[in-house]
Parts: sequence; structure tokens; C-alpha cells
Amino acid sequence: MKFGVSTFLWKSPFTSHSFDLVHKIKGMGFDIIEVAVEQQELIDWVRLKELIKETGLQATVSGAFGAERDISSEDPRIRAQGLKYITDCIKIAEHLGSPIFGGPVYSAVGKTRFITEEQKKEKEAGALKIWLKLVK
Repeated sequence: MKFGVSTFLWKSPFTSHSFDLVHKIKGMGFDIIEVAVEQQELIDWVRLKELIKETGLQATVSGAFGAERDISSEDPRIRAQGLKYITDCIKIAEHLGSPIFGGPVYSAVGKTRFITEEQKKEKEAGALKIWLKLVK
């Protein structure tokens, strides 16, 4: 069994200035660092990968899904932003050697609403289309 911890526990957003956490997490006995990608441009991904390798940690990647990245939004612009963000996070996960990209990918955090059965089928079809774009 391996144990991991998210950078969310200490920093939000996690940035290049937060890289001391990599050593702290290793020093605390964790095996995995879950990197929360809130603002990808604030992180030097090449250096982070080096630090993770130096410490012997494994990496996983989690997304941070607010209203502007909600792929279930009625607004096509927001859905497109969400899809781009997911695609970027998958590339980041690949770069870090992460076998996992997680988080509430399906919607903005905390979003709840009741929908009809017909709306549910439409959403499922739309989600399938998005998924097929991602795996191409």
C-alpha cells in the first residue's frame, strides 16, 4: 500500500514557490504527491518533475474545477475552456509520469441541480463526445 497527499493541504494555488513541499511530503513519509493544478502557468513543470524524481516520490495530478471550467455548463465557451483545461492537465499528468488525473471532472465543484431524464441523456451523449475527443 502507498500513501499520498495533495498539495491542496498546504497551498492554494500550488506554484513554483511551493516546491519546498516536495521535500516536506517525502520527509513526512508519503509515497505520492498529488499536484493540484489550479493555475498551470504558475508551475515550472520541468523543475517539478526533477524534484519529484530526486525524492523518489510518485506523482498524481488533480484538477480544480470552478465555474469557468465546468464541462456541464450550458455556455459553450465555458465547456470549451473546461475541455482545454482537462486536455492540458492530461498532458501535465503524462509529463510527470502520473497514471492518474482526478478531480470532479464532470462539473464545477459543489454544483447541484435536478434534471429531467431527457436532459440526462443529452448530457451523457455530450460527455461521450468530449471523452472521445480526449482519447483521440
